[in-house]
Amino acid sequence: MYDSEYDLQMKKLVYLIVISCFLAACSVFAEGSNSEEMKTIFEQKIKLWQESRIPKTKPGEINIYSGEKIKTKEFYDIMALGPSIIPLLIEKKRNDYPIYLLLPTITKASAKDYFDKEKKVYIWPDYPEFLYVPKHLRKDPNKHAENIWEYWWDKGRTLTPKLFKKKYDLYVNAQKENDKEKVKYYFEEIKNLGIVAFPQLLTQIQNGDKSLIPIFSYWSDSKVLSNASIADCTKWWEENKNKYKKVLAYPKMK
Repeated sequence: MYDSEYDLQMKKLVYLIVISCFLAACSVFAEGSNSEEMKTIFEQKIKLWQESRIPKTKPGEINIYSGEKIKTKEFYDIMALGPSIIPLLIEKKRNDYPIYLLLPTITKASAKDYFDKEKKVYIWPDYPEFLYVPKHLRKDPNKHAENIWEYWWDKGRTLTPKLFKKKYDLYVNAQKENDKEKVKYYFEEIKNLGIVAFPQLLTQIQNGDKSLIPIFSYWSDSKVLSNASIADCTKWWEENKNKYKKVLAYPKMK
């Protein structure tokens, strides 16, 4: 007995729903699997880097080098994992693990701070609500205190569009005034916002501001883009933006 047209359409619909659910489940499983795999690789490379920082000496030899070489080959092996490891690095910071230059190197972010002698706290002008009390001045020095990277990840990133606009407007005004010192200063201010400001930077480049392309090249770690065109930057972003999903997935300010 043949199915009616209605029955055939219903079977097709059910089939499509089943297939869609199956593909979605596969996607979630693969993503979770990849995350766990990445975490395992990350932990292995962190361990190797930690071991590489210990100066090697031969039996009976006195090590007169008291410092640590932070940026070893193993350091750059961690960097090669890409921006998707930033949440893992943040977790290390939450646990007071000494990751030193890993976060500023991979995020390209650097916020200026100063020590307020009266309040006895460090203050970041870009993030005025965050105050950091040095360990030796805390009531309980062994108790974990939120650091600037934790704050940046949890709250500071939401200020990125506002900070970019402020710094970019000052940069443009300095250009109009032909004040070379201010132009250089605000160029660095924009640059120090780091990869979290990629979308805002690209928008201004696409609007015709080619003077920002060196920042785009620096954030992307791509020497090819050092003399790039606007089209080159746009193409690169379309091909690589998925790598930055996690760092750009912050709540938007109302």
